[in-house]
Amino acid sequence: MENTRNKLVRLNIDKIIVPEISIKDFDYSNFERLKKSISKNGQIKNIVICETELGFECIDGGKILQALKELGIKTVIAFNLGLLSEDEKKQVRLEIFRDYFQTNYVNIGLIIKEISKNLASNAFVSLLAIFFKLLNN
Repeated sequence: MENTRNKLVRLNIDKIIVPEISIKDFDYSNFERLKKSISKNGQIKNIVICETELGFECIDGGKILQALKELGIKTVIAFNLGLLSEDEKKQVRLEIFRDYFQTNYVNIGLIIKEISKNLASNAFVSLLAIFFKLLNN
């Protein structure tokens, strides 16, 4: 099988799992507008995925994935990060969330608390370093 790590891939939408953390934080504001945009323009923004034993996991783009599903679209274009450990997935999510919540440090703190529950101490220190770097920007 071709190596698809760090490459754009086209996948059957049903092969992508959306983790619970994405589902519980799902914000429906502007969701209908997103669906209209996808209907008009197609999928403009790629989702970010990683490989798992069960298929693929959505790291970023859960709203886009949900909109595509609701529109009956069967394939999706995604950026595949390859096989990641749980700690690596958490660190990637933090980097992505940092961009989304750059001015909302309370949300960043809550995300760090959630994703650091099972991190090794050196990974937790890395997360804190990113957080404090944000505070100083």
